[in-house]
Amino acid sequence: MAGLKRTGAEAIDMIVEKSGIVVRGERRIPWESIESVTSIQYKNEAKVKLLWDPSQLHRSLLLKVAGDAGLPGRQTADGGHEVKIALVRYPEADYSKYFKMAMGQFPLHGIAVEHKTKWMQT
Repeated sequence: MAGLKRTGAEAIDMIVEKSGIVVRGERRIPWESIESVTSIQYKNEAKVKLLWDPSQLHRSLLLKVAGDAGLPGRQTADGGHEVKIALVRYPEADYSKYFKMAMGQFPLHGIAVEHKTKWMQT
């Protein structure tokens, strides 16, 4: 399993700094480059929830950024770039407060946040 473990800069999912956000690979996204954020909460209402741990933080963030500047992610249909930050497998009891703190930073920097719910079947 050692080959599946992320280490070093690849183990970073999200760090909030004064100048912006740091994502996997120590790639920095300045606040002024983030155009909008979509916060996704995943829910599972299946009767049998295989591989679904209700005590985990089932969330992700989609950051729409100006340009890509070598950032991970994908091009959007409108020519923008989208970076996905998956925060799915963290214990919610430990990480929900950090998630809320990070979410509070976007409005402070004038960044619009849209909230969505997605249902998953496992």
